[in-house]
Amino acid sequence: MHLAITKEKEEWIIPPGLAELAQEILKEEGFEGEWEISLTFVENSTIQELNKTYRGLDELTDVLSFSQIEGEQFPSTPGAQLLGDIVIAYPIAEQQALEEGWSIEMEIVWLFIHSLLHLLGYTHSQHREKDEMFLKEESYFKLYQKLVRG
Repeated sequence: MHLAITKEKEEWIIPPGLAELAQEILKEEGFEGEWEISLTFVENSTIQELNKTYRGLDELTDVLSFSQIEGEQFPSTPGAQLLGDIVIAYPIAEQQALEEGWSIEMEIVWLFIHSLLHLLGYTHSQHREKDEMFLKEESYFKLYQKLVRG
């Protein structure tokens, strides 16, 4: 599992163990072999522009997922398949963390899990799908906590 992380501001704090978490989720979901995920942290203006360009919505959002396992394949790390791209609006994640009463690191982990599930084909457009996805998010969030606590 290769997780390529970039961020628009150097001072933004990224939680440890995201690559290990992704590897465990992929294994649990039946995705075998080597996979690559791009994770990018951006300002609000960047995510709004991406949302407008790719979803036709000229508004802010906390996270976007761009699956690469559907349609045309793009170059990836040698020996790995590109699963997709995750883009997180760091300032929105900070605000949501304050509203939820937890750390920015935990909010990022939650958004990462949510977005990774989208890359794997999960949706939440209908009530039943939303419930299934939420249960997976909770389960994988607990898994993350176990991973980082050793």
